[in-house]
Amino acid sequence: MDLKFLSVTGKGGVGKTTIAAAIACAAAAQGKKVLLAEWSSQTQIGPLFGVSSVVHEEVQVARNVSLINLNPRNCFKEYVVDHLGLKSLYDKVFDHRLVKSFLEAMPGLAETMLLGRFYYSVVLAPRFDLIIFDAPASGHYLQLLTTPQAILGAGVVGPLVREVENIQNFLRAETSSSIYVCIPEPLVISETIDFVPKIQGKSPLKMSAVLLNRAAVAATDSLSPGQGEAAASHHKVLASYFEHKVQRESVATGLLHDAQKKELAGIDVLTAPELGAIEEPLSEMQAGQLLRGTGA
Repeated sequence: MDLKFLSVTGKGGVGKTTIAAAIACAAAAQGKKVLLAEWSSQTQIGPLFGVSSVVHEEVQVARNVSLINLNPRNCFKEYVVDHLGLKSLYDKVFDHRLVKSFLEAMPGLAETMLLGRFYYSVVLAPRFDLIIFDAPASGHYLQLLTTPQAILGAGVVGPLVREVENIQNFLRAETSSSIYVCIPEPLVISETIDFVPKIQGKSPLKMSAVLLNRAAVAATDSLSPGQGEAAASHHKVLASYFEHKVQRESVATGLLHDAQKKELAGIDVLTAPELGAIEEPLSEMQAGQLLRGTGA
């Protein structure tokens, strides 16, 4: 919570967007003004706050929480207009369709403009106490963070070098950090163990933590003294969750059975039980449990 910039990444599907949103809410509850940012063609964060569309514009969606969905073209425009103060130049030159195509084709420019936007928002024109970036998944994330160094190593000269150096220094600052989200599945854990050191070795942004998401709480008898109450509370949460899950599935099943009378006439609808974790490779016993009662 002492950070100014926090990046959240991980393999796709591990819940990093939810974690990023949860951290934003926790910081906001402490009175911090938070900007939750993403870089996506279609918002992933918006629905968590009841918003169906998020564009390149800061929109407050909860107390102390604002959202933005950044895109490279607008980041570049903000750099030229707000940072350099050259609005007339942008309107006359850079806003031209052919120049736009050229800018979009320049290797690393989009990534640099995105990271530069964070540098601008944190260092040059701070209006938020904390910026949380729901970053791209692992591979793309590493490419994003190594772009500044690639540009500096390419022999580029001129004002751009100074700007990229500023971005590098911003990422290396003690007030900037990242966390890596994973889930307790062997393949995901193996990939985490393999990938996090690569990020640490190549990225200017330090990795402060690996967050194991969707981890089950141990049984009460295996907990240390004093944790039984916490486990009991957790079990109540789980019971509430599964009750809600059953209700939602009941609605979906009803729609499916209704469709059997029309769109799915003559087609069987089968159900398989929830078994929790599935071993890989799938054992014969688990396969039998999964298919039991389906008629398959």
